[in-house]
Amino acid sequence: MSALNPSWPVLGHVLLSAAPLPGRRALAGKAHSHSGSLPRRGDSEPEEARPSAFRRFARFLLETVVIIFAALLLSTLIKTFGVQQYVVPSGSMEQTLQVNDHIVVSKIGDYERGDIIVFEDKLGWLPPSPSEPTWYESALQFAGVLPPPDSRYLVKRLIGLPGDHVVCCTDGRLTVNGQVIDEPYIYPGANPSDIEFDIVIPAGRVFVLGDHRNNSADSRYHLCSSGQRTPAVAFPAVEDIKGPVVAIGWPPKRWTGFSTPEAYASVPSPGPPPEEAVIAAGPGC
Repeated sequence: MSALNPSWPVLGHVLLSAAPLPGRRALAGKAHSHSGSLPRRGDSEPEEARPSAFRRFARFLLETVVIIFAALLLSTLIKTFGVQQYVVPSGSMEQTLQVNDHIVVSKIGDYERGDIIVFEDKLGWLPPSPSEPTWYESALQFAGVLPPPDSRYLVKRLIGLPGDHVVCCTDGRLTVNGQVIDEPYIYPGANPSDIEFDIVIPAGRVFVLGDHRNNSADSRYHLCSSGQRTPAVAFPAVEDIKGPVVAIGWPPKRWTGFSTPEAYASVPSPGPPPEEAVIAAGPGC
């Protein structure tokens, strides 16, 4: 008996004291009156317990505001510490990138020779842009997903780092520090370069080319002007590089990721970079 649940005698006592002895009818009646005081399944809530339409709308509105605020905060954190999205404006990187591709740039990753990079145009390569952003682009700019409209950026392939000796063309191909570079990403039918050049990249600068070599006004075209060497506008600054392009994020049919081409892995390390560029040959020099 000691093993029984101690709540059982109390329960039995309550049942016994609640039920009169005369018979089943009394018991049934008592049970009926007892159960009638409890809400039955399917019964509607009391009118005062239901939230009003105004309260339901206010709750929905509050939840919507919280979700939008959280999304904006997340996009700002991602933009500040993680990645940034840019829209490709021209065909200079075809076929790798197409016009209006939305590319994702890592702001925390390192970049190497052969990577596609985005950099701010502080050299005056870009002409003035008269086009206004669409409502969609304006919304993304407001959210911090796209850069502000007054910023000007370019996307090219990083060919050489400070101190690198870049020459074209040796047996019809590009060389970096004497290493021949195979470039399967070049636009079909285009040559590595129809313009010969022979340069050594100065300290703090890089050398960039577009994949569509016949449709890219890149570092080659700014080496010389009117017979004069113009190194100050030919080599983007390292500090202006925003990061490597790691993927195409939009449209969905263009989703793809990028990595450093294997051809650049065997490029020898350069010597100390010169303070000023060495331009042995270039267009118009």
